[in-house]
Amino acid sequence: MASRGRISARASARIGAGTSAGSSARTSTRISARASAGITSIRTSARTSAGITARTSIRTSARTSAGTRIRPVVAGFRLRGGIGLCLLVLLGGGAFPGAGWATTYWIAPDGSGDVPTIQVGVSAAVASDTLLLASGTFQGPGNRDIDLEGKAIVLRSKAGDPAACVIDCEGTSAQPHRGLLFLSAEPAGCRVEGIAIVNGYAGGVLGSRGGAILMTEDARPIFENCWIIGGTALSGGGIYLDRASPTFRTSLIVGNFAAIAGGGVVCQNNAWPLFEECVFARNLADVGGGLFCEWSLPTIRSCTFVANGAAIAGGIGIFAASTAILENTIIAFGTRAAAVACEDGGAILTCCDLYGNSGGDWTGCIASQENVNGNITLDPLFCDPENGDYHLHADSPCAPGGPVHPGCGLIGAWGAACGPTGTQIDSWGGLKARFRAQVTEGQAARTTTAEGAP
Repeated sequence: MASRGRISARASARIGAGTSAGSSARTSTRISARASAGITSIRTSARTSAGITARTSIRTSARTSAGTRIRPVVAGFRLRGGIGLCLLVLLGGGAFPGAGWATTYWIAPDGSGDVPTIQVGVSAAVASDTLLLASGTFQGPGNRDIDLEGKAIVLRSKAGDPAACVIDCEGTSAQPHRGLLFLSAEPAGCRVEGIAIVNGYAGGVLGSRGGAILMTEDARPIFENCWIIGGTALSGGGIYLDRASPTFRTSLIVGNFAAIAGGGVVCQNNAWPLFEECVFARNLADVGGGLFCEWSLPTIRSCTFVANGAAIAGGIGIFAASTAILENTIIAFGTRAAAVACEDGGAILTCCDLYGNSGGDWTGCIASQENVNGNITLDPLFCDPENGDYHLHADSPCAPGGPVHPGCGLIGAWGAACGPTGTQIDSWGGLKARFRAQVTEGQAARTTTAEGAP
């Protein structure tokens, strides 16, 4: 049942008028909030020491549905003699962007939360709000093809574990569905955390780009600890970026397929993405098994590319005036083609290990960079690559302090977790536990660095 409330408040203020004698004003405010009607009215009067009275009244809408919010109101008016008064009224528990006030919408897979679906939550939210997803699998209309609507909001799992919170697109060639859409210049304040997006299939009115995620129009969201698995498209089996510059951290891009280019990711048309501590594994395409770029500037830092496959550029394809920056990255065991291929593009590699790629490692446009700037060609010694464990053996040349180039630190996304000083992982559950631990360590390190910055 809708509730009805009435609130009264009185405030006194002494205001300098900028004259030698000064001036004073006494302000009285009465606030009436009627939740059932969804209307808030505010009536304010002020009397100066000279007996001058000014009044103002404001009516503003209030929302009392799930995720209740009565919005803040700022009322300003001017008294005779140039005296100004500004009244700020905060009503309810609503969001006040920029002041640390925000609403959290609880969303459950069965629709029993504050709002029935993720899309309804996005449409209800305003800047700084959070959509908090319960554990489970989200499916069906409203829980796929989710348009973030250009908003600086947070979409995250309560568990913080993508294995526990899954958006299953259930996409097929007959019924194509993606996971997330960023089509309206979403800012860096738009974040996605701790969520898996699986079984996306590109198609429909937006075309066959981006099986799980389609991003355009200068969108800049930040993804952290997310999994993009099993997406299918003509281009960008997992993710398609067109004029977008997102950040992906501590995420998995695994088992996606593109019939043409970018099994894992495509970046095109002045896209400037950052991939940091991410794993690209077992993605397939005709060109660019892991990543394909045209007219773009991707930065790839502390990532692992493993067992990706393509007829051209098993790991990364850099085409059409693109330049890729690779730092502390492994590209290993790619199938069918060389690790990196360029066509009217180039790459700058530092502290990278390219090894075991069927078409060659340091070939073509990057041949001159082998054994310089910390680059190596050595077996990274993954713990259990056949079962998806791409942590390093303690004796790996890519482990921190390795004997070949100790100044490089860790090369790849995941550190040492097996061998004489580690624990062998022998199950998928163990792998997930190790991955979550690695994510936690990375987040803690970034927090420490940020706090220590001047």
